[in-house]
Amino acid sequence: MYYDLRTICYEGFLDFIFDHPVAAQFLGTNRNVDPHSTACWYDAVDLDIDFDPARNCEYFALLFCDSLELKKRYSRSQLEQGFWWMQTSFNDGSAADVLWTDSLPVERRVAMVEAMYFLCSEFFAAMPLGRAPHMWWENLASGIPGHVGGPNWWADRQRIENAMFQTLAKLLERDAENCRIDALHGLNHLAHPGKEPLIREYLARHAWLDEEHRLYAERAIAGALL
Repeated sequence: MYYDLRTICYEGFLDFIFDHPVAAQFLGTNRNVDPHSTACWYDAVDLDIDFDPARNCEYFALLFCDSLELKKRYSRSQLEQGFWWMQTSFNDGSAADVLWTDSLPVERRVAMVEAMYFLCSEFFAAMPLGRAPHMWWENLASGIPGHVGGPNWWADRQRIENAMFQTLAKLLERDAENCRIDALHGLNHLAHPGKEPLIREYLARHAWLDEEHRLYAERAIAGALL
């Protein structure tokens, strides 16, 4: 399968991500199946994608800011499958792939991360999509480059990680508990110096949290969550 996204319109970009037959693990009768256990459209060995990182980055930011509209266009299963594609760094052109593309100005990638606040607080918080929302930040963080890239790679990496931290901090303020749990899980996977003070303050301001939630937060501080 060949896809050319270099000149695709925004609506076509959405269809590229979501408008596909749904693999078995994303159907309602198979909720306990590993999301990577059977083939999805994007696992095809002949898949070939040409894309412009700048265009994809722009479209992802728009998608994140206007994600509530997706419910009108695609089924829940299509959405879940698409968000798994989006957060997996080895999928060419995915959000995780574009995020760590050092040929893009870091400002554009930071803006894409900041737009994820609306995705998580407005869409993921209310839309049951299996484990895709819970794993979102872990999978984005797992793509952090551990080697020298371009001349500004370290400064760019720090700016993106800080944008992720600031976005997760804002998500801890949301009312929806699943949103806050997902944010804690994301913080667990960041090695940011502000992580422990942030979570300690969160626990102090939410004295009513049950023991399970508080233990989860403590494990996030330690980076002990899977």
